Amino acid sequence: MKSKIQKEESWGKAPGLFAVLMAINVASYALCVPMMVKILEAKETSIFSILGMLIFTVCGMLLAGKLSAKVNKVVAYACGALLSAAGIVLCALDAVDVLYIPGPTVMATATGDSLFFIATYIVSDVFSEVFGYKASRLSGNTSAIFAIVAALLAKGLTVVPVPEYAEANESAFDFIYGGGIYVTVVGILIYAVGDFLNDKLFAYIKKRKPGDGYANYSLRSIGSSILGKTADLGLFTVLVMIPFSIPSFCEAIGMDCWGMDSRSIAGNFLLGIAFQITVEALMSPVSYKIASKVKRCIEA
Repeated sequence: MKSKIQKEESWGKAPGLFAVLMAINVASYALCVPMMVKILEAKETSIFSILGMLIFTVCGMLLAGKLSAKVNKVVAYACGALLSAAGIVLCALDAVDVLYIPGPTVMATATGDSLFFIATYIVSDVFSEVFGYKASRLSGNTSAIFAIVAALLAKGLTVVPVPEYAEANESAFDFIYGGGIYVTVVGILIYAVGDFLNDKLFAYIKKRKPGDGYANYSLRSIGSSILGKTADLGLFTVLVMIPFSIPSFCEAIGMDCWGMDSRSIAGNFLLGIAFQITVEALMSPVSYKIASKVKRCIEA
C-alpha cells in the first residue's frame, strides 16, 4: 500500500485538474513578463506602516488558523481578516498623508508584475499541498522554461520589419522585449529561485506539521511565502532595480534608465514583500478551500 506522501505524488490520478493548475501557472508566468517594466506610482510611506501591514496580516491569518480549530470557521476567518484590514488601512492612510506614522520613510512603489506572481505562489502552494513537492517543481520549472523561451522568441521578432502604421506599437514591443530582455529573463530566473525556496520550505513544514487543517496549512503556506518572496525581491533589487538606476549600465544594454534613488529602491523592496505576502496571507483560506476540494475530487 502506498504511503500518504506517495499518494500525494501520484498526480496521474487527476490529470485534468493537474493540467488546469499548470495552465494557470504558465499563464501567470507569461503575463508577468510585460508587466515587469511597469512602475506603479510612488508614495512616501513610513517603514513602520509597511512592516505593520505585513505583521498585522500574517498574525491575523495565523490567528484565524488557530481559532478555526476551536470556533466556527467563518468567525475565525473574520477575526483574522479584521486584524489584517487594520494593518492595511493604517498603511494606506499613511501613504495618502491622512495619518502620520513616525519613523524613517521610503518612496513606496511596486512593479506591475506583483499581482501575477502572487497567483503563481498560490497555485504552487495548492500543488504542494495536493500533489506533492515533485509535482509543484514540475509545474514551476515548466512555467519558467516556457516563459523564457517565449521571451527569447519575442526578442527575435524585434528585428522583423513592420509597416509604417505599426511603428508606435513596435516601439512599445521593442521596449519590453528588445533591450528589456535582460529584465525579462533575469526576472523569470529570479522568480524561479524564489518559487523553488517556497516549495522547499512548504514541503519541509508539511513534513513537520502534516495535519490537514487550516491551522497547519496557513503556517506552511505563509511561512514558505515569506522565504520565497524575500529571496525573490531581494535578488530582483540587487540584479535589476539597482543596475537599472545606473545610467552607464542602461546605456550599455540599450534601455532607458529608471533613475530610482535609494529610497525608491528600498520602498520597492519593502512594499513588494509586504504587499505580496499580505495578499497571499489573505488568500490562504481560499487556496486552502481549493486544495481541500481538489483532494476530495481525487479521493472520489
